[in-house]
Order: sequence, then structure tokens, then C-alpha cells
Amino acid sequence: MTEVAGGTGIRILRLPDVRAKTGLSTSTLYALKDFPKPIKLTARAVGWVESDVETWLRGRAERRQARELIRTQRAAAKSAERQS
Repeated sequence: MTEVAGGTGIRILRLPDVRAKTGLSTSTLYALKDFPKPIKLTARAVGWVESDVETWLRGRAERRQARELIRTQRAAAKSAERQS
């Protein structure tokens, strides 16, 4: 469940929401070095800032697109070399 933290407009995601949004398991989320760290909500509860999770997801998608572009450019260059 997404909660708005104390009228700040900051949306907090609990673990099931983060898992659903990312498609990653709990152990993978905690093992990833570059994934946003959770914030402590209470003595026994943590949550993730939704905008941090979305920024991380966008970064992953942008890196994938950049890798695909580089692969395409390399393939085109090799093809051009073969034809000349």
C-alpha cells in the first residue's frame, strides 16, 4: 500500500509495492548496491520513497536503451566494413 508521509506529498512504498513495481524479489532488492535504501518508518517497518524507486527504474531503462544503441551502431559499422 502506498502511503503519503505526513502531508509532505512524499509517497512511501511498502515492500509488496516495491516488489510489484520492480518485479524483483526481496533478497535481490536488498542485495542490489545501487537500489535506493529503505527509510525507517517505525521500529519494525520500513518503506521506500516512490520517486527514488521510479528514478532507479528510469535509470535502468535508459542504460538498456544506450546499450542497444551502441550495439546497433557497432553492427552497422561492421556491416559497412564488409561492404567496402
